[in-house]
Amino acid sequence: MNIAEASLKEKTIKKYPVKELAVSGSAEDKLDILFIPDGYTKKEMKLFYKDCEKAMNSIMKAKPFNEFPNSINFRAVLAPSAESGPDFPQNGVYKNTILNSTFNTFGTERYLTTLSYHAVMDVAANSPADHIIILVNTDEYGGGGFYNFYTLAAAHNTHTPFLIQHEMGHGLTGLGDEYYTSDVAYDSFYNNTVEPWEPNLTTLVDFSTKWDTLLAPGTPVPTPVDRENCKSAGVFEGGGYSAKGIYRPACECTMKSVIYDFYCEACKAAVRRVIRFYAF
Repeated sequence: MNIAEASLKEKTIKKYPVKELAVSGSAEDKLDILFIPDGYTKKEMKLFYKDCEKAMNSIMKAKPFNEFPNSINFRAVLAPSAESGPDFPQNGVYKNTILNSTFNTFGTERYLTTLSYHAVMDVAANSPADHIIILVNTDEYGGGGFYNFYTLAAAHNTHTPFLIQHEMGHGLTGLGDEYYTSDVAYDSFYNNTVEPWEPNLTTLVDFSTKWDTLLAPGTPVPTPVDRENCKSAGVFEGGGYSAKGIYRPACECTMKSVIYDFYCEACKAAVRRVIRFYAF
């Protein structure tokens, strides 16, 4: 017997019901977004499905997603947890949930994530998925997004539509945070001698690869923050958790402040590129 083969074990993925929220075509030529739950018990699956509908509607009402009404499929996997709600380590609360979502990631109170990679993928394996959105059964503000993996957001907070859009910026599009004054700000998160890979941040080392084509003729680089300049795209200092040396495309944006449906022009352009990549 081949030793390598003997060490392999077959694993059967647990099957869960999959509900179609909005499917306009084959998974092969659409952007397929899959909602999966955490902290919803079997009795709360109807609540999860309603939360998925609300989340889908908030996504498709926002720019530039509303430009692609027939390019995005939405589905949901009805995978229940044993207990309701996520972990709150700072409060000594731990729940038995299917994806092990938790606040206090990296010691940050509102950073809500899951590190259970295999659990996420096992649930998602029930359906086509280009991007996973995890809805967590809590009204506490929090979320997280990891590029090319998942978006995660609290499902019942006043700012849930913003949380989903902001974290999708990270998870789906690879956008960087444009804020620089908060409890998660850093002085040297980025190396100022190289160009950040995120499409909405620049160190001006290689700005021609970023949003230079969005600038109006005569726009100063860097761009002073004033009422007139803030009306259009610019190169404003402050972003990527640093007040100096990192520049963002707009004075305000969903990637900077708690504002729903307010992607700047550079962020909208990046989202369009991703949607067109999947939906061809």
